[in-house]
Amino acid sequence: MVDAYDPSEKEKENLGPDGLPITITNPGVVGTSSTQSGSESTPTENKGTSSGRFSNITNYLNANKNFNQDAGGLAGKIAGNITEGQKNLTDKISNAVTNFNTQGQGQVAATSTAKDLTSQAVVDPNAFVQNQGNVDAVIQARNATYTGPKTLGDVKEGDNQYTLQAKAKDFTDTVNQGQTESGRYNLLRTMFNRQGYNKGQQNLDNLLIQGDKNQLDKIQNTRASSNVVNQDLNKAIQTAQQTGVQNTQTVADNALSIRDMLNQRATQENAGIKKSTQEAVVTHDKTYDNFLTNLKNGRIAKSEAARFGLNKGEVYGNVNLMSLLQKGLGPTEQSVANQGNYSTISALQKLLGNTDATADNQKLFESFTNPEAVKQASTFDPENFNFDTQGLRDQVVRQQAAYTAERAPWANHIAQAQQGIIDSQAKYDKAIDDSKNPSRISDWYFNKAHAELALNGNRDKLSQAQQQIAALKSKYNFGKILQFIED
Repeated sequence: MVDAYDPSEKEKENLGPDGLPITITNPGVVGTSSTQSGSESTPTENKGTSSGRFSNITNYLNANKNFNQDAGGLAGKIAGNITEGQKNLTDKISNAVTNFNTQGQGQVAATSTAKDLTSQAVVDPNAFVQNQGNVDAVIQARNATYTGPKTLGDVKEGDNQYTLQAKAKDFTDTVNQGQTESGRYNLLRTMFNRQGYNKGQQNLDNLLIQGDKNQLDKIQNTRASSNVVNQDLNKAIQTAQQTGVQNTQTVADNALSIRDMLNQRATQENAGIKKSTQEAVVTHDKTYDNFLTNLKNGRIAKSEAARFGLNKGEVYGNVNLMSLLQKGLGPTEQSVANQGNYSTISALQKLLGNTDATADNQKLFESFTNPEAVKQASTFDPENFNFDTQGLRDQVVRQQAAYTAERAPWANHIAQAQQGIIDSQAKYDKAIDDSKNPSRISDWYFNKAHAELALNGNRDKLSQAQQQIAALKSKYNFGKILQFIED
């Protein structure tokens, strides 16, 4: 500010009781105004005005003759203070925005880092969980919700939206004071208040500014500073709100992405095990069918013969082999999965948990993380079937007994037919001989016909019995014996 006039000790004698200077318009002349028109009048004492009396106005003006020049003049100093106030407020707004971003970006960065870590985890879950720090980061982020500031009003350190709005209002009120005479009067007291700065000086300073258009414009133009501050603050408030929404969404998206990646990896592991199990079922069935076919053909691998205690050349006939060959327990997902599958599933459960897993993955975790299931890892044997070797031999004995029992009557028929053929042939031959003897000529023809009929009957009986025995041999087929083939 331009220094107000500072009276000397002698001049202080002219100060009134309220501390305001007693003004003498012209030396030796006392009138009602600071200037007189026409001839001099008789000096009279001025009783004063509401603003008080002034003495030595010339001295005051001389002391303040550069009020409109030094440092931009009196108004320039006021405008400078306002500009400085604008800068201070702008810095506070900038600091509040910095604090807002600092307090919000920490959690955003943490979940983004955890998302990147999850991308590594799904490549080799078992190796990833060996680093507990990484595990904790993923677990913390997979269900994270944004807890940072969502508006500039949520800033916890330094200025926030509400304190800045209050300061901006005070600043705007100060700037607005410069737009009216009364406001500028108050502004002088606010900015230049000090001991010895009295109302007279305040009035005169106000008049100095009021009477100089350039000075007046400097103060009135400071309203631009108020506009800048309020625009900056409103922009900061709006940007913070948008950033808060974005941070909230980013944290939620990162958490969802982490859960999705882990669920997809678990689903992939589950699908791989199911595929392997389906292939194992096919392998198991094929192995069983091959062994059964080989048994029916009487040709089995040496390893299979050794496994079931079968001997080369052993008779087996047409026994019910399927009743002797049992598949046993087929492949299950738990018995097909290897130790690597179990470790991967355990690691994924550790990272994902049960509540964040899909329904299918929850079942996967339940099926593969209990101790009893772990014991089944890689226990499936594609040759997991049993052959009742002793049952085979028992069946062969029973078949042989049944064959003998069924063959016995037909064997008797054969014997009888053969004997009947012999006897009938003998009678036929005798009838032929009788035909040459005149004394027996009358009987030979009848005997020949009777013998011929008996011979044909016995031959039919023999043929029928032989056919039945042949059928029995085919039925029991005891010609079948086991042979070995190379593995």
